[in-house]
Amino acid sequence: MTPYILAVLCTFFLGLLVNLLRFKQKNASHRLVLIGGSALAVILIDVVYPSADIEWLVLLFIGVSVATSRLHGAVFSIVLSVSYLILRGFPVELLEVVTYPLFAVTLLYLLDYINELRRQRQRRLDLALHTSKQLNIFREVSYKIQQTMDENQVLQIILTAVTAGYGFSFNRAMVFLLSEDGKRLEGKMATGPLTPEEGFETWQLIAENKYKLNDLFRLKEIEKTIDHPLNEKVRRLSLRLDGNTIVEQAMKQRKPFICKRSNESDIVRKRLELHFQMEECAIIPFFHQQDVMGVMFIDNPVNNLPITDEWVDQVLPLTHQASIALYQSKLYNRIEELAQKDGLTGLFNQRVFQQDIERFLAGKKQAPVSLVLMDIDHFKVYNDTNGHLLGNEVLTQLADILEASVKSFGHAYRFGGEEFVLLLPDTSLVDAKDIAETIRNLIETTEFPSESSQPGKILTVSVGVSSTELDETMCAEELIEITDEALYEAKSSGKNKVVTTEEHVL
Repeated sequence: MTPYILAVLCTFFLGLLVNLLRFKQKNASHRLVLIGGSALAVILIDVVYPSADIEWLVLLFIGVSVATSRLHGAVFSIVLSVSYLILRGFPVELLEVVTYPLFAVTLLYLLDYINELRRQRQRRLDLALHTSKQLNIFREVSYKIQQTMDENQVLQIILTAVTAGYGFSFNRAMVFLLSEDGKRLEGKMATGPLTPEEGFETWQLIAENKYKLNDLFRLKEIEKTIDHPLNEKVRRLSLRLDGNTIVEQAMKQRKPFICKRSNESDIVRKRLELHFQMEECAIIPFFHQQDVMGVMFIDNPVNNLPITDEWVDQVLPLTHQASIALYQSKLYNRIEELAQKDGLTGLFNQRVFQQDIERFLAGKKQAPVSLVLMDIDHFKVYNDTNGHLLGNEVLTQLADILEASVKSFGHAYRFGGEEFVLLLPDTSLVDAKDIAETIRNLIETTEFPSESSQPGKILTVSVGVSSTELDETMCAEELIEITDEALYEAKSSGKNKVVTTEEHVL
C-alpha cells in the first residue's frame, strides 16, 4: 500500500471519528472537535506522506478554523500553522506569510457574504409566510364578518382573530363601546385569561387539538362562555371618561396608543390595572368616518411579550374592518327598530303585534293568552281644540304609562291612531280585567296637558278585554275581533270603562 493511499484512508477514518465525536458533544464543543480533527488530518498526512506539500495542506486547517470560528479561528489557525511549519523545519517564506492571512480574509468575506444571502433569503421567506398568514386571517375574518349583522358576533370574530395563536397571538383582548351620551365606555366583550395559569391551559388545549382560526371561530359560536369569567367581569365594568385619559386621546385622534406604564392621573388606566393587572397594553379605537364607536384593549399577561408598533399596525386592518361592520350593524339595528317600533311613542307597532300574537297563540298550550284593546275617549276633540303637537304629547305620555304597567309580565303596542293594545300571555280573563281596570284608573287620575278641554274635564280611555280562556281554539284574528267588539261596547255605553268579551259578546 503506497503512503498516498494510506494517507487518504487514514484521513477518511479520522473524518468519520471526528463527525462521531461532534454528534456526541454540545454545540460549543463541535467547533473544537472539528478544528482539532482537521489539524490531526494535516499532521497525519505529513507523517504518513512526507513528500506531500505541507505548506499548502495547512490551508485545510485554516479553512476549517475560519468556517467554524470566524476571525478568532483565522488568527489561531494562522499562528498555529506557522508555528508548526517552523517546528518541522520548513522555511517560512514571504509567500506563506501573505497567502495564509489573505486566504483567511477571503474565506471570511466569502462566508459572510453567503450567510448574508441566506439571511436575506430567510427574511424574504419569513415575510412571505407572515404575509400569507395575514392574508389568510383577513380572508377568514372578512368571510365570517360578511355573514352576520349581529354586533356580538362581529366582536367575537375580531377578538378571536386577535388572540388566536393562528391569528395575531396577543394573549388577551377586551372591547368597550361608547355609551349613547359619550361619557362612558361600557364593557361589551372580551377573550383571554384572567390569570397566566388560565392562559397556559388554553394554549395547551389549542396545541393538543391543533386548532386553526376557523376551528376557534366554530368553538366560540358553540361555547359562548369559553372565556366566561373574563367576559362577565368586563361586562360589569363601566369606565368614566373625564377628558384626561389616553383612551380619549386615542378616540379623538383616531389612532392606536401603546401604554408602557401606569399613569396615576389616568382613571381608566388605573381601573384596568386594578381589575385586570393590565400594565402594558395597546389601545385601538373603533371608528368609521366621523363616528367613534369604542376601543379595544390588547395585552400579553401570560408570555409578557412587549407590544410593538409593528404588531399593532398588523391588527389595524382588522379593526378597521370590524369598525365598518359595527357601524353597519348599528345602522341595521336602527333600521330594524324603526321598522318594528312606532316612531312617536317608541312602542312596538301593529306589525310586531301581529307576529307576537301569532307566536303566543301557537305556543299557548294550557295557559290562556289575554288581549286588552283601549282607545282614548274624545281624542278628536282634544286634537281639534289643542292641536296635534299636544295630542302627540298625550300619546307619548300614555304609551309610557302602558309600558311601565305591563313591562314585567306583558307587552304594549300602538295599534294605530289613538288605539293601544296589551298582549298578556299566561293571564286569565279575570286577571286581565283587573290589570285593565288598574291602568284605566291610573290614566284617569294622571294629569295630561290641557286635559280640561275634554268633555269630562279629564282624559280617559275605554277598554275592551278578551282571552283564549273562553275558547282555546280561536285564532289571532278571532281574538282581535271579539276584543274590538268589547271595546266598541265600552265606548258606546258611556266610555271610561272596561268591558270584557264574557260580559258582552258571549
